Amino acid sequence: MYVIMITNRKFQEYGTESLSWQIRQIRAGKASRKELKMIKRSVFFAMAVLLMVCGLSVFAQEPNPESDFKVEVNNTGGLVITGYTGSRTDLVIPEEIQGLPVVRIGRRAFRNLSITSVVFPSTLSSIGDEAFSGSALTSITIPETITSLGDSSFANSKLLVSVTINMRAGNLIRTRLLFDSCNSLTTVNFPPNMIVIPSGMFRDCSSLTSITIPNGITDIGESAFDGTGLSSINLPEGVEKIYSRAFQDTKLTSVTLPSTIIEIRDFAFMNNPTLTEFIIPENLTRIKFGGLVFVNTNFDLRTKARLRQLGYSGSFLEEQF
Repeated sequence: MYVIMITNRKFQEYGTESLSWQIRQIRAGKASRKELKMIKRSVFFAMAVLLMVCGLSVFAQEPNPESDFKVEVNNTGGLVITGYTGSRTDLVIPEEIQGLPVVRIGRRAFRNLSITSVVFPSTLSSIGDEAFSGSALTSITIPETITSLGDSSFANSKLLVSVTINMRAGNLIRTRLLFDSCNSLTTVNFPPNMIVIPSGMFRDCSSLTSITIPNGITDIGESAFDGTGLSSINLPEGVEKIYSRAFQDTKLTSVTLPSTIIEIRDFAFMNNPTLTEFIIPENLTRIKFGGLVFVNTNFDLRTKARLRQLGYSGSFLEEQF
């Protein structure tokens, strides 16, 4: 409204009554050069207003009607969304339904639905298991208000390309298989102060070919990157434990260990036949290894000897497994 008022004042400053009057002047050949210049400015401002109004309609999307949602009341008086009956694929979840705050999205509430985008309300604190599993989401931003995120919340979302996580990192630790089998995922923005990559977080995300592990990470969870398309990984200083199958069945050719590593568990790098380079800090003298960590890798003799010195006693050969 403010922009439109400014525009109207501009029209008045130019001494014109309306665009239709200006057009009649042009057709009659009566418009002077100065008037033509003012007409062009008037048209420009009118188009600018139109574009801004259109833009506002895009960015300030109305929430879905309350009737689109199936809900239940939880034991604190808030609402849990348990299902969706609407037709919109661009989901905007309201903060309230019938005057009660929406605080949780229930288990499988939007599972296997053709939801392409979602805007979460500021009242939301919890997303249940498989809530958006199998959706058509292409990008997702998990807000900082979320304190509980269920297992496989966004798993099997085959069109999901980009993820931004703004929730507190500590609330992620127990979430399993968060983006499991999201095989279009290429971009991940981690929250600050993250210390653990949770179990199965990116399992079978085959398009995830590169990732930067944040500083501060101490543990790489079980199957965290199992089946990804990663070609190399540089583990930052501070990483201490790599859990079972964390990097199994990837496209890795190169791995760089930090000097802080103390344990690598069973099958952590198994079935990586292209893995030829394993960079180990010289000051490392001992690592606690699980069994068969490096089965079906392709290390040279020098790398194998160094791993034996560090305490690895398992096999390197697939046929021995």
